[in-house]
Amino acid sequence: FAVGVESIVEVYYMAALAHLLGSRAALLGPRLAAYFGSAKEAFEASFEQVKASGILTEKGAQHYRKWYDPGLPQKIADYCEIAHISLLGIQESGYPASLREIADPPWVLYVKGKLPNLTAYLAVVGSRKATGYGLSIAERFSRVLASEKIAIVSGGAYGIDAAAHEGALLGGGKTISVLGSGLARPYPVRHKGLFQRISETGAVISEFSPFTPPMAYQFPMRNRIIVGLSSGVLVVEAALKSGAMITAHLAADEGRDVYAVPGPIESFTSKGTHALIKEGAHLVDDPQDLLDVYFPEDVPKGAHAVELSLFETFPVPDRKKAEALYDFIKGGNGKQMEEIMAHFPWPLSFVSMLLLRMEVAGMVRKSAGNRYLVR
Repeated sequence: FAVGVESIVEVYYMAALAHLLGSRAALLGPRLAAYFGSAKEAFEASFEQVKASGILTEKGAQHYRKWYDPGLPQKIADYCEIAHISLLGIQESGYPASLREIADPPWVLYVKGKLPNLTAYLAVVGSRKATGYGLSIAERFSRVLASEKIAIVSGGAYGIDAAAHEGALLGGGKTISVLGSGLARPYPVRHKGLFQRISETGAVISEFSPFTPPMAYQFPMRNRIIVGLSSGVLVVEAALKSGAMITAHLAADEGRDVYAVPGPIESFTSKGTHALIKEGAHLVDDPQDLLDVYFPEDVPKGAHAVELSLFETFPVPDRKKAEALYDFIKGGNGKQMEEIMAHFPWPLSFVSMLLLRMEVAGMVRKSAGNRYLVR
């Protein structure tokens, strides 16, 4: 983003104030800046002057005093330069317009990578303790939608979040991960490699200063940014009491569309999605349902076009064989392994590999009678 020198200086003071104000930065930061004339003047004011403003509570003032560091703006600026992070203030042109619309937009936003220049953003969220069914649905939906130029937004957590990000990357599309910690302390740590891959084509973002560790109260704050960036939220799997349900209700409150994928009625991670559907969320069971919403002017692609896109994740030498196997399974009521082996002159290990990839991608499933069926 292109801003003048004074604006750059100001945004680092905004970030420093946000760090000192913690969870109330979005509300109190602008008030302090308005009271003193700028974020820079507010940060450089004495503690007595800040306290005399009456903007901070006694507890907030003590927190501010405890963590105040006159070198903080420079430390943030240095880190952002070294780590190639952009810092966006709410007033800047690069700040996402949709995010400004929510009730409590972040005052500053740290961006690793580049926010996609796409018109459609969809949040995909769900359980951290996802089932195989949920993981395959999240991956498949995200892969197909991202390949059609829809940016996939999620929280980078285990389970559905990670599957959504991976699917978008597999589809050659863009994805955004919103962290509940600072960019220098990404959480979960095991997803550090995933966050790096996301930032190479999309963005990893946070409202927290780079040095902020993950804290429980920060994740609900993170969820409002996921909602704010997106025009709709797709809940793949969720227990009745879960972060994904909180995100869905927040989305409804902010006027965003809520979509939910039905699941097995005996699964506790389907209880939440079914409750959302009963409350009025849109039931979706195919990526085309969402493509029809986001691109209604397009000619309907139909099921076959979506199926073809699934094979893009297979190694090139295996694609035609994978398509042939898929078409064979589609016939009748599915096929047992014995029928498949009798039909194709391929080693069992190769057939098993293709079937496993199809199961993980959500293309086929194995029935109780050991028959492979197209989903």
